[in-house]
Amino acid sequence: MSYAKGQKITCPNCGADAFVKLETIMDGWTKTGEAVVCSDCNGALDDADSSHAPDTAGLSSFLGTEKPVPVQVIDDSGKIGFCRDCVSYVEHPFAIRCMLHNRITEPMGSCSDYDERKDDT
Repeated sequence: MSYAKGQKITCPNCGADAFVKLETIMDGWTKTGEAVVCSDCNGALDDADSSHAPDTAGLSSFLGTEKPVPVQVIDDSGKIGFCRDCVSYVEHPFAIRCMLHNRITEPMGSCSDYDERKDDT
């Protein structure tokens, strides 16, 4: 079995749960090849070892690269809830902030915690 870069494995050398990484083999300034190694102990992994099932979901959860859940910006009445119309929206000369999430935001941004402002304050 060939290992894939970023694949989650149990290393046969050190026994740790780790990821596969590709290490470049150099001869002076010339690249001569790549070796498949453990990210924990840097031990070489044998491509003939087939005891590991591919599990790339471990790396994506580690890096936070899951697909984001889309935010519903249109409510039941059909009105779009933008940050500029929210109670927590505060304009400042240097930054526009959302006081609910305590972060800088954009007027046309949206979130699931939208609460419509009742008047023009």
